Amino acid sequence: MISHDQLAHAIEQELGLKHGVDFLVAHPLDKDGNQRADAYLFRWMNKDVLQPDIELMKARYQECHCDTYEAMAARERRDALIAQTDWTQAQDIPDAVKAKYAVYRQALRDITSQAGFPKSIDWPLLPQ
Repeated sequence: MISHDQLAHAIEQELGLKHGVDFLVAHPLDKDGNQRADAYLFRWMNKDVLQPDIELMKARYQECHCDTYEAMAARERRDALIAQTDWTQAQDIPDAVKAKYAVYRQALRDITSQAGFPKSIDWPLLPQ
């Protein structure tokens, strides 16, 4: 199943367009609010570019854009985790707290150098 974000990413990469500006992607939900089937093109708003074949875009995602999407998503998660610990590096935080969070934050920065990145990531654990 291709997700909303994956299909939008494929169209953006293939055609150089912007989701929310040039086109809209949607996806069906089950009663619990989870995606239950492939995402689809909801609306095409770019009058200068012909609407693409969505089955082709799904295939192109699998062939060409899966790794770039996964890397982007991993970096976004990493950046959010780092941002959540920015407070730990403030001037008035005890050195012991700063030190243990500095190690964690560096491990997050280093995820892109892991051998399995972006498919397999050993996420560091938040210090206790």
